[in-house]
Amino acid sequence: MSAPTFDELAGTRAAEFRLVSRTQLAWGLLAGTIAWTCGCDTSPRAPLLRNAPVYHSESEGFRFRVPEGWSQSANAVLPAGDLPGDIFLTRYQVKTTEGGASMQIICRNDLAADQLEEHWSGPAFGVKTWKVEESLQKVQAGPVAGERIVYSGLLGGKTIMKHVTCLHKNKRLYSFIGLYWQNDVFARQQIERALDSLIW
Repeated sequence: MSAPTFDELAGTRAAEFRLVSRTQLAWGLLAGTIAWTCGCDTSPRAPLLRNAPVYHSESEGFRFRVPEGWSQSANAVLPAGDLPGDIFLTRYQVKTTEGGASMQIICRNDLAADQLEEHWSGPAFGVKTWKVEESLQKVQAGPVAGERIVYSGLLGGKTIMKHVTCLHKNKRLYSFIGLYWQNDVFARQQIERALDSLIW
């Protein structure tokens, strides 16, 4: 059995993602663009995709340098206040000689550090069980504290890595999730460089 492409992995397996329901995800993607007034006929739209060298979320107050060659494949504005679950903020993908990689930011109400390993070990991204390869370690992104955990899982007979960096700010948890095949060392380096460039 051949491994799926990263387009298949990152874009179309919503039923296997341990994220929000379709209704909640739609709210997260469309929030900030829908006018909730009676009789409004404005069509709901998510923010436009942009392949700028820097990603900037004005609503969440941070930006980072996008790795060269990566393209944005999802973009959203989050609702104010409590979030209904895990919601995509943005996703980037790249095609590589090793089969491709992706990086996405998923937001939710904040979780304590001791809950993170279990939270991100459940079924997601087509993998039934994620194994911790690098246990939780403390990280810092400017003034924002966080944690990093690296997992591995089997997908299509191949080992895929899940590189999770969680940052806590304004009662929200921002999880920067990199997905790449085990032998794709360069993809991990690019993901970590993007995180190193993060400015709040």
